[in-house]
Amino acid sequence: MLSKNLANKIVQDVRRLLDEEIIVVSPEGTIIAGTDKSRIGQFHEGALFACSEKKSIIITEKDASRWIGVKPGINLPVFFQDKTAGVIGITGNPEKVSPFGEILKKMTELIIQENFYIEELNLEVRTLEAFIFDWIELQDRDESFHNRAAVLGIDLQHSHQLALLKIPGEKLPIPTHLISKWNDHHPFSTLVRWGNDRLVAILDMDESRSEEAALKELGILKSFLERELSTPLFMGVGSIRDSASMKASYREAERALASANTMEPVVFESQLTLEMLTQSIRPDIKEAFLSRTIGQLNTQPALIQTLRLFFENDMSFTNTADAAHIHINTLHYRFKKIEQLTSLHPRKAKDLVTLYLALSFLDE
Repeated sequence: MLSKNLANKIVQDVRRLLDEEIIVVSPEGTIIAGTDKSRIGQFHEGALFACSEKKSIIITEKDASRWIGVKPGINLPVFFQDKTAGVIGITGNPEKVSPFGEILKKMTELIIQENFYIEELNLEVRTLEAFIFDWIELQDRDESFHNRAAVLGIDLQHSHQLALLKIPGEKLPIPTHLISKWNDHHPFSTLVRWGNDRLVAILDMDESRSEEAALKELGILKSFLERELSTPLFMGVGSIRDSASMKASYREAERALASANTMEPVVFESQLTLEMLTQSIRPDIKEAFLSRTIGQLNTQPALIQTLRLFFENDMSFTNTADAAHIHINTLHYRFKKIEQLTSLHPRKAKDLVTLYLALSFLDE
C-alpha cells in the first residue's frame, strides 16, 4: 500500500512546506524514505508503537534515549480505508514541530488516496487495452473472452466500427485520465491507447445507431483529443463490421490513416480510390519520384504551401489566391516559378496528377 516510490513522493511534497527532517515508516517499523538518506532501512521503535496504538506519539529526548532508532519529534500514523498505511515522522523540538502534525498527516493521507485512485485508473485502462488487443488479434474467442467483454460493458452481439488516430510528430505518452474521461462520458465508444502516438476507438453500431451519429461522435472525439493534447490529429476509419471481424476493420483503418494528411486529416477506408494504388508503392520509389518532380521545391516552402492550397481549393486560382491572402497576379507568378523549377504546370492534366501525387508522398 505504501511503496518506496510513494514514500519518496510524500517526502518530496512535504519538503516543499516544511524545513524539518522527515521520515516515512512502514507499518513494520522500517524507515522507507526520509530527508536523511542514512536512516533509510533502519528500524524505528517509536513509529512501530504509533502504528500499533494507532495514535500520534510525541518523542522527547528521554524517549529517544530508550527507544531504538528514534530522534525527538512527533510520529503520526496515517490511515487509508480504515487501515494503518504507515507512519510519518517529523524530527525536531516537539513543541516546535507538533503544530504541523495534523496538517502533515492529512496531506500524507490525501497523497496516498490520490495515488490509489491513479493506480486503479491505470489498471482499468490497461485491462481495457489488453481486451481490445485480444479482440483485434485473436482468432479464437472462448467463453472467457466473452465474459471479459461483458464485464467491460462491450456487447459483442452488436456490429462495430474501428477508427485509428495518430498524433503526428514526437511520440509522447497519452495521459490515462484522458482515456477514462472520454470512456466515462461516451457509452457508445471505447477509446484505448495504441502505443505512444496512436489511439484506437471502437464504436458500438447497434441497430439504433445511425452512421451519421457515428460520424458525429468521431468528430467530437477528434476535437476533444486535439483540445486536450493541444495538437492536431489524423484519423483513419474502417467499415462497420460484426464483432468477429475487428481485425479487418483495423486493417481498413490503417490503410485510411496512411492516406490522412494536413489537407485531409480524416479519411474513411470506403473513400480510398487512388490511395489504394499509391499505398502499394515502395518507399524508395516514392523518394525517387519526389526527387524527379518537386525536389527543387524543398527550399521553397511558400511554393509548396501554394500547391497545397491549390488542391484544397479544387484547383481554383481565384479561391487559392484568397486563401493565401495574395493577389491573383502573385499567384500566377508563383506557378510560373513552380513550372521553372519542376517543368510541371497544373493546367496540363498529366502534370496536375504528377503534382498531386508528389504532394501526397511528401505528406506521408
